[in-house]
Amino acid sequence: MPIIKIVPMPGPSGTGSADIADFVFENDGDGQSSITIHNHDMRIQTTRDANEDSDIDINSADDVWITANDTIELTSVTDDVRIYTNDGEHEWAFKQNGDLSLPSANAAIGSGFDGTIITDSRTAIFYADYADSTNGINNSEAVYLPVNEDTQWFSNNTYSSATITFADSTSVQTAAIYDATSQGTAAMVFQWSGAITKTFEETYPLVITGNVTQPKAYVSLVAGTSSWNFDMAGGIHFPYGPSNDRTGYGDVLRFASSFDQSIITGPPATTTNPTANRLVVAGQDGAAGDGYDGEGGDIYLWAGSGGGTAGNGGDIKIDGGNGAPGGQGGYVKVRGGYSQDSEGGFIEIDAGSSYNGPGGSVTINAGNNSVDMEQYGGSVSINAGSSGNAMGGGSIVLSTFQDGKITLNGDGGEYLNSVEPGNQIATVSQLPTGATGSFTSADGKTITVTNGIITGIE
Repeated sequence: MPIIKIVPMPGPSGTGSADIADFVFENDGDGQSSITIHNHDMRIQTTRDANEDSDIDINSADDVWITANDTIELTSVTDDVRIYTNDGEHEWAFKQNGDLSLPSANAAIGSGFDGTIITDSRTAIFYADYADSTNGINNSEAVYLPVNEDTQWFSNNTYSSATITFADSTSVQTAAIYDATSQGTAAMVFQWSGAITKTFEETYPLVITGNVTQPKAYVSLVAGTSSWNFDMAGGIHFPYGPSNDRTGYGDVLRFASSFDQSIITGPPATTTNPTANRLVVAGQDGAAGDGYDGEGGDIYLWAGSGGGTAGNGGDIKIDGGNGAPGGQGGYVKVRGGYSQDSEGGFIEIDAGSSYNGPGGSVTINAGNNSVDMEQYGGSVSINAGSSGNAMGGGSIVLSTFQDGKITLNGDGGEYLNSVEPGNQIATVSQLPTGATGSFTSADGKTITVTNGIITGIE
């Protein structure tokens, strides 16, 4: 092969062109010089003996432009492909294992495989072989079954093993599945390793099951020792770690700024969709089926504990939305779960206890009407449940401890008044104005009154 050496020589500069072999060297006089080759591939290549350096270094005093009318490929045979910016300060590295290493320290974008995922499955039952014979399996490593949609499915997915379960509950794993029609037998052959012998009754009906699986790929974002993995099912594996002292460890979605609120919200309403969509936080359903009685996933809202020696615990506030002037305010519903045959879910409201200070209070207030004289304030209803049988309804129990009082304050209404006269305890009309003392109600209870107010019921 001829070798062409181009050696710079002193001399005047100017416009013009020259041809050397298939190369055209040209200077257009406007500061633009070019080397062109026509109708040929061009390779810039170095060779070397042993471990001698044979690099190719392209340096430009200004820009470097690489333009292709087709594909641009960058290939490294044994090492990474790296891109540097700001005079080598920042490195973008396409690693040998397929990861993309980002410029910030210990950051990367990568991919990988985490087990397998089932993409399709099939179960088929057969009551005899392809010829409907009454033969079992005689020292054989295969059964011959009809060619139909089911057996063709297993044949088309031979890269995933199928399981054959015989009538006697024994099973084998297939080693090969193929159509023997071209060999003169109109049957699908399911073959395994190791000859077996079974009667017809021990063999049929037989059940074949199989899954088509593929590697479960994920895309990973890595920063330092933390990684976010996006899997094929649309799930995100957040970095594993602690939250607060009460929640323990797990996959943690953590907002980074300690100066701003952390907000999770849905999309805004628009004139096209004027009703804003709901924002749902949902636990997953428990596993169902024979032998599986999985409990549904819990949802915990845990405020943080106070710090130091006098830090207050965090609050949890649940507010319904404000209505427009002509619209209702949003409601807040707390409801235990329904059960068909077992006990319904309970609701428990507990105020916080204190070791040395007072316990927390529980306050239930209905809403007020501020202006309209023809509208009522909101009511408070406490109703025990009814029973569809003779067991009777539930009870309402009001209890105090250590001389605590039960105080019922009305404003012109009745105190503990029942629609049944025999159960009526007292009404305002029975009490003298400003009276203080006690009396016995119709059902034998002792009513204590102070200044016209019932202060005790025993």
